[in-house]
Amino acid sequence: MVTPSVSSQAGDWPQFLGPHRAGISDETGLVDTFPASGPAITWRVPLGVGMSGLAIYDGLAFTMYQDADHQFVVTLHAKSGKQTKRAAGRVANSRDG
Repeated sequence: MVTPSVSSQAGDWPQFLGPHRAGISDETGLVDTFPASGPAITWRVPLGVGMSGLAIYDGLAFTMYQDADHQFVVTLHAKSGKQTKRAAGRVANSRDG
């Protein structure tokens, strides 16, 4: 997982597509272009295969990822990327019948 560094005080993004499920931020003063080299990376956390977006609430980032045997829900500090919690479940797949 990679988070770009953007100089803005972002509000919570507590669900899929944001606070209004429209994919549109209520924040003002957001950048509309990035440098040619891309945004600065604030932190990077190697997780696994990920097919989920992020939910941001109260300074925490929530997301999901999986390995061969488990799916995980993980909570990370939004500013540092430090993992605070992780919960695992079994991956269901076509081999299970």
